Amino acid sequence: MYLSVDMVRLDARTGNAIILTGEEILIEIYPNGNWRFVNEI
Repeated sequence: MYLSVDMVRLDARTGNAIILTGEEILIEIYPNGNWRFVNEI
């Protein structure tokens, strides 16, 4: 299943990238390449 990416944000303070897809999938990517799903939307 593919979902469109609705928003990508780069936090200049931390260097983290935030990707919002669909209505409830939020992924945070750290500068070192690690990532996690964020559940609190």
